[in-house]
Amino acid sequence: MPGSSGDMCGLVIAGGSSGVWISTSFLHALLMARTQPRTWTLAKTELPRYMRVKKLADGSTAFYWQPPNWAKRGVKRNGRPSPVRATALGKDLVNAIGMANALNDGLDGWRVGEEGTAETVGSIAWLFNWYRKSRLFSEKAEKTRKDYTRMMEMVANLPMKTGTLGTRMASVVDGAAADKIYDRLLKRGDRTATYAMQVCRLVWTQAVRHSSTTKVATNPFLKMRLRSGAKSITRATSRAEYELYRQAAHDLGYPEFAAAAAVCFELCQRVSTVFDYPTGDKLARGIYWADYQPGQVIRLRQNKTNVSLELPLVLREADGAITPLYPELEDELSKLAGNDGNIIVNPRSGQPFTERAVSTRHRQICLAAKLPKDMTFTGFRHGGITELGDAGETDVRAISGHKHMSTTIIYNKVTTHKAKRIAEARRRHIELLGEIEDDNGTRRSPLP
Repeated sequence: MPGSSGDMCGLVIAGGSSGVWISTSFLHALLMARTQPRTWTLAKTELPRYMRVKKLADGSTAFYWQPPNWAKRGVKRNGRPSPVRATALGKDLVNAIGMANALNDGLDGWRVGEEGTAETVGSIAWLFNWYRKSRLFSEKAEKTRKDYTRMMEMVANLPMKTGTLGTRMASVVDGAAADKIYDRLLKRGDRTATYAMQVCRLVWTQAVRHSSTTKVATNPFLKMRLRSGAKSITRATSRAEYELYRQAAHDLGYPEFAAAAAVCFELCQRVSTVFDYPTGDKLARGIYWADYQPGQVIRLRQNKTNVSLELPLVLREADGAITPLYPELEDELSKLAGNDGNIIVNPRSGQPFTERAVSTRHRQICLAAKLPKDMTFTGFRHGGITELGDAGETDVRAISGHKHMSTTIIYNKVTTHKAKRIAEARRRHIELLGEIEDDNGTRRSPLP
């Protein structure tokens, strides 16, 4: 029979001809005692498989994931070691459950692998492939996509005691693990290791935003103290070096590279725009003969920013006098065979140069001209922008195509008029360089 009228609910446990009545208050007390140090919320929560609860010395509760014996270290299925290991899940119940579910997904995927599954859902390799299928990745330039893919493959292929890093679950990578990955990659150079961590930081940032799919709750690659050596700073090419480079290019029979250097230096354009490196879409970018009117104007569309520019090539005075603004550039373009396509192309194929071909020929020209080894093609653009700054211009967006000004508080309107004014100031600066006098009063050229 029930107990007092104040406790009418309970449970009858069979025992002989009569049952044993247990009140709900007693059941509640018994349940709480059996589940300590869990909270009542935890007592009502169904924990994922293989998730364990442990009371720590300080009285707090921590969570762990312990794989079954058939999936412990050294066990292989379909030739692949288990991608999951015993893992500390922390003290936050919600995060711990999410991590445990991700580990279980990885374990299940590994088991299904016997039937042909090649990649474990939730693993680092899976996460990288998930990111490569995203819109964010597909919208990047082709070169950037190649570089990111190379970094991701390098990280995923890091050897472990069993298998590779790519088989480990992405959700259990914490700050300590990220630091260890970085330390191992430092053996390949500071720049490579730093770039790889930056790519991982970007991937994990997106993974956290889509945690319901990736099971990744935190980004362990944030706030890492990464090395950034001086080599990451592009060296600006001087006008004297630019002149030597052009001459050497002609001596070697590479007039296209002399013209490309002129476009980068005089018009401050990116290498990818000048050589029309592929971007993954079908938009027309680069510099075309149809957009070049000698002695008048040149138009182009930049690869990186998709910005369209129209740059005047001459200054027309009120009295009718005409002053060329880029005589060096137009002189180089006049030496090329014009056609209906890109201005800078490989004369043998009629197609744009590949990045490898550009790198190889650029190095040949630099060696022939005895120019510094750290002189890059990007340095021509930096040198041109530096020269504009020396001429007194702080806002060069009208000619360089930059979208933002991060180094100045002056935000002038970008117009064709301003592009013309910039070119005028630069011509005056160049003329001044050509009229420098030495201590004896002898006029000399600044070029060696």
